[in-house]
Amino acid sequence: MADIRRRIADRSGGNPFFAEEIIHSLIESEVLIGKPGDYRLGGEIDDNPLPVTLQAVIGERIDRLPSFDRTLLQMASVIGKEVPYAVLEAVSAQEQNAGTKPALLRLCAVELLQDQNRPDGRYYSFRHPLIQEVAYSSQLKARRSRLHAFVAPALASYYAERQDEVAGLISFHYEAAGILSKAAEYARKAAEWIGSMHPAQAIRQWQVVHRLVHAQSPSARDNALLILSSAQIAWLGWREGMGAKDAAPYIQEALAVAKKTDDKMVPLLLFVEARISGASGGAADHYVARVRDALAILDSAADQSRAATLYASLSQAYGWAGLFNEALKANDRALSLLQYVQDFENRFLGYSVEHWTLSLRARILIHLNRSDEGRAWLDHMLAIEDGLIDPTVQFISHLGYVDLAWLSGDVDLALFHATRVCQLAERHGTPYLKVFAYACMAMARGLVGDNQAAIHGLEEGLNFMHAARAALDYEPDMMASLAECQALAGQYGEALLTAERTISLSRNRSTRLTECRALIVAGDALLEQFGNERCQDAVSFFRKAKALIDLTGATVLEPRLKAGQDKLQIRCP
Repeated sequence: MADIRRRIADRSGGNPFFAEEIIHSLIESEVLIGKPGDYRLGGEIDDNPLPVTLQAVIGERIDRLPSFDRTLLQMASVIGKEVPYAVLEAVSAQEQNAGTKPALLRLCAVELLQDQNRPDGRYYSFRHPLIQEVAYSSQLKARRSRLHAFVAPALASYYAERQDEVAGLISFHYEAAGILSKAAEYARKAAEWIGSMHPAQAIRQWQVVHRLVHAQSPSARDNALLILSSAQIAWLGWREGMGAKDAAPYIQEALAVAKKTDDKMVPLLLFVEARISGASGGAADHYVARVRDALAILDSAADQSRAATLYASLSQAYGWAGLFNEALKANDRALSLLQYVQDFENRFLGYSVEHWTLSLRARILIHLNRSDEGRAWLDHMLAIEDGLIDPTVQFISHLGYVDLAWLSGDVDLALFHATRVCQLAERHGTPYLKVFAYACMAMARGLVGDNQAAIHGLEEGLNFMHAARAALDYEPDMMASLAECQALAGQYGEALLTAERTISLSRNRSTRLTECRALIVAGDALLEQFGNERCQDAVSFFRKAKALIDLTGATVLEPRLKAGQDKLQIRCP
């Protein structure tokens, strides 16, 4: 016995599981007899009775099982790491096998499986992942494929109450069975279930759908699913930093297929293309033009659901462009159509069209200096429970309150809502939300009077934005805020430089509100740094700011402009 102990230790290399499996194998081959704690040699030991690898010893144990027990173990290995008894029984019944319970008791007795009683039923699990791996690989591929075809519908039936949650697993089994259409269908369910709450995971699942659809023959290909998967990869991708260049092949593929097979999807895809362009640093006026193009080809009377989505996006586009009166008109139209919104629109976007429309409305009203109306909509949106609103929309209302606090000087309001944006960014982890977390907290610190911390936060946020390639549409806003904080810190030279850069960037991006903010800062910084030496330049900046306020309807900036003009009267009488 001392010799065999030494040889087991040497062969297992100190791996307890390997050692246990060798002992199990020796007992089953009757080299060892007796009971735990009192084993003795049961026969002659040749020079090399021990398997070379752990996989080999497990394989030998499986080979020695009775035929039915071995078959059942192999079936279980196809099902997965965790094996619901009802699923195993259903799969076994497909091959007209009976007597699963006694066989399962034997497999548990020899410690290949473990019995688990749960509130939702009886489960079995493999004692070690390698047991499942060896049992799975011991079957011919054709046999495994046939079993996967049995497992997929059995799992779908067993988890009928929460099928979306396990749709990815069901998809895996259908793909392994070679039933690609069903695999793609369940992969879609998995992607929609993960949704916008975990966009990075959802993108990976949509990529599975995309791959599975392409793997089908052209005659059997589901074009609607190809359009949807391509569009969703691009749509969710912008939150994770996918730029317009990377998204373009997916959008172009979806558009090409939609134009041939489903022209109703074309307007929605034009919106997606424009929104991603904006998120990648494209011009707001381009966003406006593309959505207007989409509306021009949409039969709004026949598809009021799609019209609601497009008018909501048009209100966002006009808001980015700083054309707030036009934004409100588009939002009014979206609001009137919300009752017609169908579930597909919400599922496609990953959030509620209604929630999006109302959140945008609140910020539009605030910029139009209709703060009481804006507050009412912000409060309405923030009353919605966390689990019922997507974070990508939920944060808009908190951002609206940070805007309001920045304009009114309300420190507590800014800190509260900046903290909430930071919490959302931390919880959901998307680069898009993280950019806004940097911006909101910096603005709150600026209101507290800690301008250096505000400047540092905005600079750090801008660096992160460019590194992650996320939320580039907000860059002009952060630049304008940085210029304002530099001016508040008395860094007038830096404020002037940042304001001039912001003016140039805003004109390039056609973001008129941020241009107006930067013009006011530039005029004020000129007066502080040069006194009456550059009065005409300051006059020019303020005159252009006034023209933009008239154009945009952003009368909320009038008090700031007036403060600058009053300073001009004093410095340049």
